[in-house]
Amino acid sequence: MKNIEVAIIGAGPVGLYIGGKLEDKKKDYLLFESDSEVGGQVTRLYPKKMVVDVPFFGECQAHEIIAKLQERVDRNRVHRNEKVLEINRKNQNIIVKTAFNVYEAKNVIIATGLGESTPRPLGVDKEKDCKEILYDLKEPLSLKEKKVVIFGGGDSALDWARDISRIAKETHLVHRRMEFRGDQKTIEGCPITLHLPYVPKSIALADGHLSSVTIQNVITSKEETISCDYILVNYGQIPLPSTFGLPLTKEGFGILVDHNYEALPGIFAAGDVCFDKSKKKRMMPGFQEADAILNSKAFWNRLSE
Repeated sequence: MKNIEVAIIGAGPVGLYIGGKLEDKKKDYLLFESDSEVGGQVTRLYPKKMVVDVPFFGECQAHEIIAKLQERVDRNRVHRNEKVLEINRKNQNIIVKTAFNVYEAKNVIIATGLGESTPRPLGVDKEKDCKEILYDLKEPLSLKEKKVVIFGGGDSALDWARDISRIAKETHLVHRRMEFRGDQKTIEGCPITLHLPYVPKSIALADGHLSSVTIQNVITSKEETISCDYILVNYGQIPLPSTFGLPLTKEGFGILVDHNYEALPGIFAAGDVCFDKSKKKRMMPGFQEADAILNSKAFWNRLSE
């Protein structure tokens, strides 16, 4: 068994941010990542999306933020391909069991985001047969001069609509409500056609490729057909959570924590894995939660024991 001060579970943006902060303070930590790459959902789904809400990095692409965070972490402390299987309390410390080893830590910070997840589908016939329906976008330039329909109403959908409208021939944004969940100011002044409140009804294929999507007004049942080359579905992810048996909310997804973001003594959570009904699904709130943990007496008192 190996002894460490802090175990961080998940090397997405929040986990990397915490690692960098502990590096600055010269603390003994390990950062566990089940995947071969760090960055989590950012790396898997939208590495080239513009991020504008993290002031200390300025406006840049998501993968650039991951690279900057990674520079602040000792790579020898990042254990890739080492999945944490369980965490258990032992006297005053926490036992962290991975696929390869067992560690004893004074504090554990869970930053696993949504864990392993699958995208929520559009929900229409022939969806699985259509290669032009996208659930992530690693290469935005593939949509240059294309007609694109985006489904979703959160901040991520609005971010994509803004970025894609700069390069696409046509950009349509479809949402089932009259108001967006995300900040509509994101798309102010952008050449985007809004369809509110509409839901997807069906798609049409021509020679095996997407040719159009039919949407239906949720109030009047009126149908409208949009000619398109690609559909980007931004309905979020269905989480396969890595919450390690901790208390969970019944209102959605996430670990229940106190004002110090502590779920149980010595076990903290930050980022999307941490429940907060009003929290936006962006990087900055996760960084702020990480700061709250690292500024709390609950965290530092345990390290001094």
